[in-house]
Amino acid sequence: MPQIKVELDRITFSAAISACEKGGDWESAVELFRQMIQGKMELDILVFCAVLSACGKDGNWQKALQIFSGAVRSKVEPNTTTFNAAIRACENGREWVEALKLVRTMAWSEVELQRASLNATMSACKKGGRWENALQIFSVMTQVGVESDMVSYSTALHACEEGGERNGALLLLAEMAGLQLSVAISGPQDKVD
Repeated sequence: MPQIKVELDRITFSAAISACEKGGDWESAVELFRQMIQGKMELDILVFCAVLSACGKDGNWQKALQIFSGAVRSKVEPNTTTFNAAIRACENGREWVEALKLVRTMAWSEVELQRASLNATMSACKKGGRWENALQIFSVMTQVGVESDMVSYSTALHACEEGGERNGALLLLAEMAGLQLSVAISGPQDKVD
C-alpha cells in the first residue's frame, strides 16, 4: 500500500483547531496553536478566532485574553470577530472588567461595535453582579447606532431585576411594548406581546 505524505500546514492546523473548538476542547486547541507558533507557521485571523472561541466556551477568559494580546503583538489586526470572541470568553467567565475594556478598545480602534459585542458585554456585567454597568451599556447602544434586540432587552431587564430597579424594568417593558417585542418573564412558555 503506498504511503501518502500529508503536509501539516496552516490549513490543516486551522481545521484541527476548529474541530477542537467545536468539540469544546480548548486545551488541545491551545496546544495546536502553540505548535503552529513553534513551527513558525503563518497565523491569520481565522486561527486566532478559533482559539479564542475554544477558550471562551469554557470561560477561560485569561487564556483568551493572552491569545488576543498575542494577535496584536504578531501584527494580526483584530477585527470585530476576534473582539467578540474575546468578549464572549469574558462573558462566560463572568469577567465584566475585561469585557468593558475590550469594548472601549474596539471604540478607540474604530472597530465596528456590533450588537453581539454589546450584548455579551452587558451579559458579562450582569453575570458579574454589575447590573449598573449592564444598564449603562444598554443605554449606550442607541448612542453608538446599534439597534437593541430581544437579547439586549432581556439582559437589561434581568439587570434591573438583580438591582431591584423596578422603575427601570417598567420603562424597558413599556419601550418593548412600543417596539412590539416579547420577553420571557418567568419561563420559556410565558411570553408578553
